[in-house]
Amino acid sequence: QISIDHTTSGRLELQGGTRADIIMTDTGGGSNTKKIQLVTEADAFKIRSLTDAGDAGTERMHFDLTNNRIGIGTTTPTEALTVTGDISASGDFHLDGQAGFGSAPNTNYAATFQQPTGTTKDYRHGGQDNGIKCFQCAQHNA
Repeated sequence: QISIDHTTSGRLELQGGTRADIIMTDTGGGSNTKKIQLVTEADAFKIRSLTDAGDAGTERMHFDLTNNRIGIGTTTPTEALTVTGDISASGDFHLDGQAGFGSAPNTNYAATFQQPTGTTKDYRHGGQDNGIKCFQCAQHNA
């Protein structure tokens, strides 16, 4: 146990020539789930799991400090937040800008929808016509 106690502030500082890291180990964890590493290296801050032997496992989050980007499930975020994998959310989704679903956003529209690659699934369901062009597509002429 390390304790830092000061009435106004406390700081623990780690320095390394090419990297600095903290490894936390849960001695009661399952196989290859016991160790989490917080590391700074190569202009990035990373949170990753380690194997029981302490070898690098899966990088969980990647903070690109040079470009101010965060990657979840990816080590190369291309936007302010890049997520590789499924996302679950509850509550409302608010968008101030354009969105692309299955394709890159198109500046002519608030949202662009594209059929999922390699499928014949329809990319829309339902919708309400409020007098504005809504769910217009060539395939269905809707």
